[in-house]
Amino acid sequence: MTNDSSRAAAIDLGTNTALLLIATGGTGPFKVVADIAETPRLGAGLATTGGLAASAVERTMRTLQGFLGRLELERILAKNLRAVGTEVLRRASNADAFVKHVKSELGLTIEILPAKEEARLGYTAVASASTDRRPVVIDVGGGSCELTWEGGRRRESIPIGALVLTEQFLGLGSQAPKSPGGWPALRARIEQAVEELPEGCARGVREVVVIGGSAVSLGCLALELSAFDAARAEGVAITTEAAAGWAEHLAGLSIAQRRNLPIEADRAEILPAGAACLAAVLRRIGAAGARVSARGLRYGIVMELLYGRGL
Repeated sequence: MTNDSSRAAAIDLGTNTALLLIATGGTGPFKVVADIAETPRLGAGLATTGGLAASAVERTMRTLQGFLGRLELERILAKNLRAVGTEVLRRASNADAFVKHVKSELGLTIEILPAKEEARLGYTAVASASTDRRPVVIDVGGGSCELTWEGGRRRESIPIGALVLTEQFLGLGSQAPKSPGGWPALRARIEQAVEELPEGCARGVREVVVIGGSAVSLGCLALELSAFDAARAEGVAITTEAAAGWAEHLAGLSIAQRRNLPIEADRAEILPAGAACLAAVLRRIGAAGARVSARGLRYGIVMELLYGRGL
């Protein structure tokens, strides 16, 4: 086992999930050694208090400690690791304190990633594996949605996501929602937010790709799988109408009923909001649908660590 620059890793710390990708490079595409997803929900409580809750920080610290153990096992050098936080840390009032805490306790440097840099890295990941070198890329996350188009040159981010919307309008876990109105108010907030995106920017584009956990779960639903399987969801087409239909259908089910579907169990509570975000973005940009990809920004980070900066 080597420990040189042919091995790299990325940690993507989001509002709902924490992701670890470890890969080896060479003359061709990199090879995935491990692609690990955990759900510490660092952003739980963010919509209510504006800050990171102590319980969420504790869960996340345990997750990061586990990631560091795996990185040590794989002999990943610090210079070949990039750890980033996305909307959850851009928004949280105590994000800087969290970053300092992680550094002090675990020795890990977390970079708070600007929204447009997040979009760029997601686009880099998708474009490298696409037959269309100018796809439109949508990233539906727990705290924000990113849109990248025109060959990656134009990028926008809007502050809506599956977890924060659920917490604000439907309530998360046993907590009551912060805002009244329930599901109709949640959908109205999404429609308001997507007006910030360029209308019709995907018309005439050959390929639209959606990344993020909500998209992968919707891909499994479209395939009518017996159980969640992220690998099989890769490349599945989701129409705009199907995304909207799944959002309404899932919203009408209990969380227990959703967990009987082929989706990530930890995403059952927030998937209706994620599907609604995707449908609204697709409608706004004039796309009939999108292709699902599990290649999120962590893939873009690892690509650049191994082969140099892309866009």
